[in-house]
Amino acid sequence: MTHGRRTGRGKTLEKARRMLPSFNSPDKSQKKKKKKKKKKKKKKKKKKKKKKKKKKEDDEEEEEEAQPRRSCGGERTAENRGVD
Repeated sequence: MTHGRRTGRGKTLEKARRMLPSFNSPDKSQKKKKKKKKKKKKKKKKKKKKKKKKKKEDDEEEEEEAQPRRSCGGERTAENRGVD
């Protein structure tokens, strides 16, 4: 087996052979690593979701305390102008 670059016609054949599932079937350690990575990703996603939910709740509380914002630009309605 040659390492490094292959030149000529054999290059594509070698590439195709390497792509075959029989050639690059993952062993148990690789499968374990993949499973661990997936689990970690799922945990991270869950944590992010929880953080987002908490932030949303905090924003809602803050919004209740804050005064209503006035529109800057946009449509000119009687409410925006302060006309009754």
